[in-house]
Amino acid sequence: MRWARRMIAPVAAMLIAGLSLVLFTNAFGRQLIPGLPLLRLQERRRFASSSITLEEVRELSTLATVRYFHRAVFPYDYLPPGVSLNEVLRKLRGSNTTVRDTLTDDEYLYLRAWNLASEVRLSSTGGTFDFVVITLIITAGYDPGSGVREIVMERIEGSDATTRRAVVTLDPPSIVDVAVEDIRPADYPYPEISLSPDGWRRIAGFVREELVEERILDEVLAAARANGEAFLRQLVLQAGFAEVRFEEPGDETY
Repeated sequence: MRWARRMIAPVAAMLIAGLSLVLFTNAFGRQLIPGLPLLRLQERRRFASSSITLEEVRELSTLATVRYFHRAVFPYDYLPPGVSLNEVLRKLRGSNTTVRDTLTDDEYLYLRAWNLASEVRLSSTGGTFDFVVITLIITAGYDPGSGVREIVMERIEGSDATTRRAVVTLDPPSIVDVAVEDIRPADYPYPEISLSPDGWRRIAGFVREELVEERILDEVLAAARANGEAFLRQLVLQAGFAEVRFEEPGDETY
């Protein structure tokens, strides 16, 4: 039975390799479990004159690495301090150009938010407004067109042993989706207001279209990059590589 024991390791290795092909690649025309990371294999080989040999290239599909929940208070988050309605109206009365050309960015935002709050009857007593809290879900990561480019597998010939290194080429992460969380009146934890379904829809659309502060977007993108690198590093190391290196297209290793 010694020959049977000697066959255990090779057979186990073949089973692991076959399982990896089924779960993580589209080698059979489609991925059997779509939720898993997809590695599409390419038959591409070449040899280098140095001690590093390119073994193969694998492409990755979309990788969303962070979801950020941002709560916006309408209309007050869109009424910049230092801007007043009276000043905005005064400028418009004395202008011969369009509203957009007459007003600054802050003044134009103020006017649009004030008009919408009035149109959906969000007014309160004393010339102020009630408020609505809208939750934005910002998803950031990498997409097939401008995200994860490829993983290059290299074999490094050393004096003592041969190791494998994965060089992962990444574009900077991007915002891949901005959505508004569904509002359920029973789950709304803020002061109750009387607002029509159309009013909710218009406010949600306004909030979704407005740019989130650059400071917040920078934090989201930084988290997306860190999470993406951590995920890919763990995935590649578990595949048996001794080293993982990240690069940006056209730049030196970082």
